[in-house]
Amino acid sequence: AKLLRCRLRGDLLPFAGGQLAAFDRMGRYAENLERLFNSVGRDRVLCLCSEKLLKQGGLEQALQQLGSLTPGVAQLLEACLSENSVQTDRLKLPRLNASASLPPELEPSSEDLGVLKKYYERHNERLFTLIGRDLGWNDDDA
Repeated sequence: AKLLRCRLRGDLLPFAGGQLAAFDRMGRYAENLERLFNSVGRDRVLCLCSEKLLKQGGLEQALQQLGSLTPGVAQLLEACLSENSVQTDRLKLPRLNASASLPPELEPSSEDLGVLKKYYERHNERLFTLIGRDLGWNDDDA
């Protein structure tokens, strides 16, 4: 009984309910963002799409958005865009989470993907509302 009183609440554990439950929980982005907003304040969080960062001018645009939130970032933006700076449009960023393709026998079936898409649909809509833009994850071709 003493051990149970010392346990952390399930929502505070890194893998509450096991690793598969953690994957489900990590995929519900709105819940995670709301926890962050509650911790540091909505006005201190900028949500960016990594795909946009890699497009021409994407890094500069992100720095401009950050600069509007944090004056110190404006100075960083000026330094990055100065004549002596590296051309960020040609900067190659490493992909840190790259993984090999799954063997065909381990690929999820289209039925399984459909079940997952339907499950996450309402969670995705909640995220889109929270960040103020639709990421297209619920589109038919997504």
